[in-house]
Parts: sequence; C-alpha cells; structure tokens
Amino acid sequence: MKILQVITVWLAIVGIGSSASAGDLLESVAKAVEKEEQTTRPAADQRPMPRVYLWSGAALFAGGMAVAMSGFLNNRNGEFPEFGEADSTNIAMGAAGLAAAVGGGMVLFLGKKRVGRVSSVVAVPGRLSAAAKFVW
Repeated sequence: MKILQVITVWLAIVGIGSSASAGDLLESVAKAVEKEEQTTRPAADQRPMPRVYLWSGAALFAGGMAVAMSGFLNNRNGEFPEFGEADSTNIAMGAAGLAAAVGGGMVLFLGKKRVGRVSSVVAVPGRLSAAAKFVW
C-alpha cells in the first residue's frame, strides 16, 4: 500500500508541475492556430507552372527518352544488345534522344522558374488590377 501512495503523490506532483509550466492556455492555443495557418496557407511560389511549359517540356522529355531507348537498345535483330554488339545499335539516334530529353527537362525547369515572374491581371466588377514581378 505504501508504494501506491508514493506513486499517487508523484503523479500528482508531475501533473501539477507540467500544467503550471505550460503557461497561459489562450496563448498556447493562439500559437498553435497561427502555426497551422502558416503551414496550410499557400505561398506565392506554389502557383502552378504555365501549361505551355508543362506540356511541351513533358512531351519533349518523354519523346526524347523513347528515342534514346530505341536508339541504344534496338540492334535490328529483335533482341537486346549483348556484350560486344555496341556497333549494331544506333548510337547517334540514342544521343539525339538523350539531348532531346535534356532539352525537355530544361523547358520544365525554366517553366518552374517562370512561375514566380508570371504577371497577373484580375478583373472584378468595378475594378481592374494588374501585377507583375520584375527580376533583374
């Protein structure tokens, strides 16, 4: 029975001490709400990429990879190339496909960089506003 009393007293001390050190409840709730709003509020740089960059970059990347795989893996006999058959594949076509894939990746990269500089025009009844971000 003595051990039960000791455990109960320690739980009471820890419980009272932790609630006393927590501070004001309203302040902690306000801090938690503000932190949640900051994480859920969309930032200005989270706008979607312009569709022209997205679709042209994705198509160029996918097409370039398909051409590269066809150029490097097609050895004109219906099987994958084996060791020593490097001259039977079309290396120039594979390299051109890789170059096109890199170009598609660059278009996607430039589209993502352009998101922050896209100008916007907002038309509301009775008001027309335009905004642009200039980067030097």
